[in-house]
Amino acid sequence: VGLCLTLFLSFSFSAPQNWHLPVSRVSNTPKTFQHHPSGPISHDPLRIGYLINVTIGSPSSPSLLLTFDTGSANLAVDTVNCKGCLGNEAYNPKTSKTASLMNCLSSTCGTQAFPPRCNNNTQTCEFETRYVDGSGWSAVVVTDYVTFGDFVVKANFGAIYEKQEQRIAGVDKDGISGWAYSSMCAFPFTLWDSIRFAYNLDDIFSMCVSWDSGLLSLGEVDYSLTTDSELIYTPIDSSKGYYNVDLQFIRIVPREGPAYTVTIPVIQNASDTIGPLVDTGSTFIHVDPTTYAKIVQGFQHLCETFAWPGLCNCSSPANCWMTADCLYITKAELALWPNIEFVFAPEKKQGAEAPVVVLPGYGYMHPLVTNTSSPVWCKAMEPGGQGSNINLGDPFCRSSFIAYDRVAGRMGFGKPEANKCGDAWGNDYVTI
Repeated sequence: VGLCLTLFLSFSFSAPQNWHLPVSRVSNTPKTFQHHPSGPISHDPLRIGYLINVTIGSPSSPSLLLTFDTGSANLAVDTVNCKGCLGNEAYNPKTSKTASLMNCLSSTCGTQAFPPRCNNNTQTCEFETRYVDGSGWSAVVVTDYVTFGDFVVKANFGAIYEKQEQRIAGVDKDGISGWAYSSMCAFPFTLWDSIRFAYNLDDIFSMCVSWDSGLLSLGEVDYSLTTDSELIYTPIDSSKGYYNVDLQFIRIVPREGPAYTVTIPVIQNASDTIGPLVDTGSTFIHVDPTTYAKIVQGFQHLCETFAWPGLCNCSSPANCWMTADCLYITKAELALWPNIEFVFAPEKKQGAEAPVVVLPGYGYMHPLVTNTSSPVWCKAMEPGGQGSNINLGDPFCRSSFIAYDRVAGRMGFGKPEANKCGDAWGNDYVTI
């Protein structure tokens, strides 16, 4: 799902004093990011998604918490009297003096990704989104002012009037904001397009996300959010509208030494119609089933030499990574597990280095409850399903400072600055 806003340039804007916007983890009381050249992000209550705050209309709606999603490109928000919406707040187009519903005959009703759909009773333009699990939502297209941090744009978005069982109750909150390419959008421009056109920003945004929150920086690569003086880049393939990347290898690297490393070439199955993508809106990491089977075999091979608790030295099949989805294990024990490394194709220039993103044992596992002291941990890396078999979701995104350089068609990785970005794995995770 995603965020799409059509910008009307009939009025002028003054540039905000900074470009950093907060992002929060999905939670009942999300911790918001502090303003940076970007903005704040927060995390959801289940620690499986990220949120941004927007307000809409004149007078402004209550602050709406939207899922921040780089795997889609539409903006859609819950409305008052929505059937099936489970969010805390909602937008009411009837009380906004600046709201207008898009007519079916509008030249911007529908795109190649979302063909025109008309409500014959009201003659309003509509669109819908459906997920593999059968859930989804329907929305009427509305034009109104949208405020995101210090940015204000007049935009088109979906006003949701019906939802079919949210994928995970409480996670989508009051709607969704997509940051993929406009070719995936139900409107001519995404929210990010609208902001950068209005404020004359470079087509770059960068971000770091942690266990609780994060920072989103617009129009630049914000080096204050990384400890690296230079980022290592891999090309982005935007032909499908996603942030597709060339993931070449997955390595299992024991802490006992690199000599024991198992290297697995990544396979993209013919059924994968999307390809490997980086997606903040995905809960976990998914890899192609064939590649996943090789990872299991790699662990089995290493277990002939090592006895990592819960991975090799299992108390029972019901409490073993090889045979169970969840197990009783401590953070200290997970810290003994091997790292998993994702190795990407380097930029196509002489001497370019291949980016490597590293997940510790507690990075590809997830606590069953939000408290990281939980003794029950479940797999956060799984075989891929329909559509995209290789989906690099939340745990991957927490592992690095990531720059989406759409100008140069590349994605850059660096080590997050913990003092600003926060702790990727929770402040009571054990590291060795």
